[in-house]
Amino acid sequence: MTILKVVPLSLLAVVAVVGGCSQGKASIGDEPDAQVKSGMDAFVGNWDGYMEAYTFSDGSDRVRLTIQNGGKSTVRFGDQGIWPLPTSPTDTYPPTFPATAGLPSGTAIPTIWSGYLFDLGSLQIDATRLKATALSTQLFDTWCKLQTSYHLAEADVYACLPCDFAADYVTAVTDGGENSIMCRSLTSPCWSTADGNSLDWSYIPITCEQEALCANGIYSAGIRTGTQPNAICACDASGCGVAATSPDITLDATLVENQQTLTGSLVFGDTNRTIWLQRQ
Repeated sequence: MTILKVVPLSLLAVVAVVGGCSQGKASIGDEPDAQVKSGMDAFVGNWDGYMEAYTFSDGSDRVRLTIQNGGKSTVRFGDQGIWPLPTSPTDTYPPTFPATAGLPSGTAIPTIWSGYLFDLGSLQIDATRLKATALSTQLFDTWCKLQTSYHLAEADVYACLPCDFAADYVTAVTDGGENSIMCRSLTSPCWSTADGNSLDWSYIPITCEQEALCANGIYSAGIRTGTQPNAICACDASGCGVAATSPDITLDATLVENQQTLTGSLVFGDTNRTIWLQRQ
């Protein structure tokens, strides 16, 4: 004869729970892995955030990164839309270029600009840390390449102005509501004249931006003594382009918060600020 045993419902409930737990991890209290990706893959994507205690040329503190594995990585500053590239050597580029930049007592040229995608180079990955660099003058490369390269015979140099001058020898004028410059060109014997009284002057209108980015001489008492140490555009017999300089923007940031936040420092010129970026 078969004997039936009655098992209390409370005991069945305990068995069910234990049996369920034996099938895998409990879902309550589980935390995602601290690092779900490694190497470059951990940084690939779009990042958007801000830089502390600083505003860019458009008044915004926004910073955006695009990191690609094997592709072009970029950094963008401010909230300004991307400016169309210049198409003429007399274009003001970017359109926010200071109208009096480079003139005596004029506005200084910004070190870092909004409205442009700067290439990130020299990317280095060390676990959760990313280091990269950029060149602030990169945005002038297209503009410089539109300029004409002139051979200044007396100094035997090339420049994107047909004259060799210093700021002390430039006169600002107003032409149709736009600022322009009159520059003394080199036309026989000019600076080599011994008495300094028989210089053969002629005047050529140029834009403020050409004066600021193409100036190529350092002068003392009207005599050329050297080349411009901070020239943006450099020229040779084949044309012009941005002068070769070392990258002056440095990014050093670390992944935190399960790889959803990138924080660290952004350095350019004498500015060093903290950035906070979120993965998009």
